[in-house]
Formats: sequence, structure tokens, C-alpha cells
Amino acid sequence: MTYLYEQLTPDRFQQFCQSLLAAQFPNAQCLPVAQPDGGRDAYLWSVQGPKGRAEDLIVFQVKFSRSPQKADSEFLQVIADLELPKVELLKQKGLSAYYLLTNVAGSAHLDVGSIDKMNELLKSHLDVPAFCWWRDDLDRRVDGHADIKWSYPEIIRGSDLLQALFEGALGEDSRRRDNALHAYLAAQFNDDKEVKFKQVDLSHSLLDLFVDTSLSFTENDEKIIRHASYDRHAIFNHYTARHSGNVLAAHFFLKSDVTSPFLKSVLEGAPGQGKSTISQYICQSTE
Repeated sequence: MTYLYEQLTPDRFQQFCQSLLAAQFPNAQCLPVAQPDGGRDAYLWSVQGPKGRAEDLIVFQVKFSRSPQKADSEFLQVIADLELPKVELLKQKGLSAYYLLTNVAGSAHLDVGSIDKMNELLKSHLDVPAFCWWRDDLDRRVDGHADIKWSYPEIIRGSDLLQALFEGALGEDSRRRDNALHAYLAAQFNDDKEVKFKQVDLSHSLLDLFVDTSLSFTENDEKIIRHASYDRHAIFNHYTARHSGNVLAAHFFLKSDVTSPFLKSVLEGAPGQGKSTISQYICQSTE
């Protein structure tokens, strides 16, 4: 399961990571957000010396990105330029292990993938064990800590919420509620399977009759794109280049992954141009 970390602010993502760390390292010290912390978002004194003094310092640092696509050389360079000099100072204070946590997705290709490259980068610059928790690492840890997931509901998809309702995770009388939800969704799904032409009293299968319509940016969209924290226009242009400039609305959204910025879109059009039908078709196709 993939979670929507980009729904969080950078500060709240740091707190989310601290919650994961506290679950795995109960004695971790979680530092306040938005303060100069010397390259430490959390730390842990792990081993007591012969005189009862903590000797081994483990440091955790969080890196949040608004564009969580797979890491590239630029991302690795930013880490090298910004974080590794701080680590050198921490080594003087007894650093024995270093963890980097990020919502960026790593790639698994042997030796040339970002995961292996990051491991090599940390290994070559540090004399202590160093680890990077990528997006998939965070996902698997969240899977094992449902209480953390519900403490940060922004990262949960609508389908996860429905599953929780069906499983009775949100209250009492779960069986009665589950039956009502199942009955409603089944009835709505069956109703939406057909396109009804009330004027001539005809109905036909939506999936058989649907014809996708073209999609384009409005003039106001162009202004919003220029001020966005990620380049939606570049993503859109990349898509149009792959599809000969003809972008079909339903196909575009169905092919978007869970991290796509276009999942937060407003579909505009005049009456009768197919806005509701597109939404209806997407819901039927992803059933």
C-alpha cells in the first residue's frame, strides 16, 4: 500500500517520521520542528558506558520533497551538499549511526539505482553505519503501525477509509453499518453502469457507449501552474508528447499514479460536455 505523504506539510511530515521512529526506538529524542537542529530531527543515545554514560549517538534526519518521483542525481547531490557536512560535526560528538528518512521513491536497479547509489554515497563519506529509509521503507513501517496511520489521516486514501469502515475499525455496530454501506455502494454502482437517455426512455451500458473527450488547460490554470511548488505544466507536456498532443480526459486520470499532482484537479466544462460521465466512467473502470 502506498500512502499520500505529499498531503502533509514538511513540518507535519517530520512529526510523522518521528512517530515511526518512536515506535521502533522508544528512547528516541524527537526535536521540535522549524528550529535549527544541527542536522538532527531526532536522536538516540543507545549504549551505556562503564560509568553509566551514554556513548553511542544515533541521529535521524528527515528530508521531505513535494515532488516524490524517483530520486535522481540532483537529489543525491543535494543530500551530499546539505547534510553530509553536518554529519561531520556530529561525528565529533560521538555519532555512531546515521539514518536518513525521505518520502522520495528509490529505484532498485543493481549498482546504478538510487538506493544503491545513496548507500555508496553515505558509505564513502561517512565512517559510521548509515541507512536511508525511502518511500517504500516508510510504507512498510506504516503498514505495521495502524495507530500511526490514523494519527495522520491526511496520508490515507479514500479506499483505505472505506476498508476501515467495512472492518469496523471506527466504532460499534459495525455489522449493521457494513451491511448498509455495502448495499448502498452496490446499488449506486449498478445505477451508474448505465447511461440513461430520459428524453427517449433508453438506457445502455456506460462502458459500451463511453467516448472520451479531449482535455486541456484553461487560461487560469496557466497562472496557477507558474506559482505551483511543482511543475504541473512540465508533467502535462510530457504526457501530451507521448500521446501526440491529444489528451483524453478519462484516460489521463486513469493512467495517473497515486503521487500525481493532477489527482487534485477541477474538471470544468459547459452543461452537457460530459463532466459527470467522465467521473462516472472513471469510477466504473477502477471498480
